[in-house]
Amino acid sequence: MPPRKDRYYELDLKNRIYDLRKEMHITQTMLADAIEVSRETITRIESGRVEPTLKIAIGIARVLGQPVEEVFFYDTDPWREQ
Repeated sequence: MPPRKDRYYELDLKNRIYDLRKEMHITQTMLADAIEVSRETITRIESGRVEPTLKIAIGIARVLGQPVEEVFFYDTDPWREQ
């Protein structure tokens, strides 16, 4: 069952891009070049100011060698039954 819209839109998407990049010794510029976006785009996504498109999220996850849900997540699971 999908989450109620009001609960979904109250959630903030979090990410582990910074930690995963550091583990792999990848700079923001290297990541941006690999998925063909600007470094500023990576900065905004990494800081949580912007949520990535699905295409960019998948690209980031693939470069970082992780499933999308290991890179991007919500503090609470909106799909869990209450």
